Amino acid sequence: MKKRPQILYKYFIEERVDILENGLIRYTQPGLFNDPFEAFPYLKSITNTDIIDEYSNKIDDQDSGIKQRIFEIIENDSQFKSLPAHQKVLARRMVEANADSAISKFAPMAKELFRSSMKLEGPAGKEMIKRFVNAVNSTIGILCLTDTYKNLLMWSHYANSHKGFVLGFNTDHKIFNKSDSNFGLFGYLKDVRYTRKRPETIFFDTRKDKESNLDNWVKNFIWVKSSHWRYENEWRILEQLTMSFTQIKVNGELIHLYKIPFDAIHCIYLGCKMPNEQKNKISNIINDNSSLKHITIIQAEMDDKEYKLNFKII
Repeated sequence: MKKRPQILYKYFIEERVDILENGLIRYTQPGLFNDPFEAFPYLKSITNTDIIDEYSNKIDDQDSGIKQRIFEIIENDSQFKSLPAHQKVLARRMVEANADSAISKFAPMAKELFRSSMKLEGPAGKEMIKRFVNAVNSTIGILCLTDTYKNLLMWSHYANSHKGFVLGFNTDHKIFNKSDSNFGLFGYLKDVRYTRKRPETIFFDTRKDKESNLDNWVKNFIWVKSSHWRYENEWRILEQLTMSFTQIKVNGELIHLYKIPFDAIHCIYLGCKMPNEQKNKISNIINDNSSLKHITIIQAEMDDKEYKLNFKII
């Protein structure tokens, strides 16, 4: 793990200047990022093969509780409850007489369905992966930051072709220090690992303890990306979506917004192509709010000779 920088940055389009007014920042569900591989390693199986085989074999056991469950469902039915006692006995005998035959025919099919689902194979496996992805996207929000404010590509991609701005955040602030353990997942600021090979893993390894399994999540699920993205020098922190301050819908997508204290903002860099009207608006917002006056305003300018930006305090 790299040493955490004092300041980390986030690029914004110019319309997101409202963050300086309402103090709300977005934590994004992995499925809404522009990288389809986000939080999506190659999952080999849900758990260890021996555990899957052990539990699938139990499906062959007719004393595994299946018949009892059938009886419980029938006996809780309102129509069954209204039957006379002798008819209830008859109904039970009929169920019991047919249950063994039905279970013996059902068991092999159920066993194979269970195995393919848990080993993530075939249609059942694809459905299980789909459910896993949906579960992640309904649980986790990610705030993505970077250790650079100078990247030309990021200014182009994330700041509307240099018309937007970059905020610098003080990483010593308590909002970035809710957890001092990489096993906590939430509230833990950590750099992204870049790799050419897509991680392959199982979801939960029964041979490992809880901390080792959580460490697997950290290394192979949330804080890892393709080496194609290495230029972003990304750091990220997670929050539970249920902890968001408010939600809004944009183009049918649910956006989760979280409170960011104004004193966590260290500086703001204005894009070299930001219109003067927008610059004046930002300057007025900062000057009119005593909670923002500590923020340094910095203007980006194109260098006359090289492919780089120069910056000056205004």
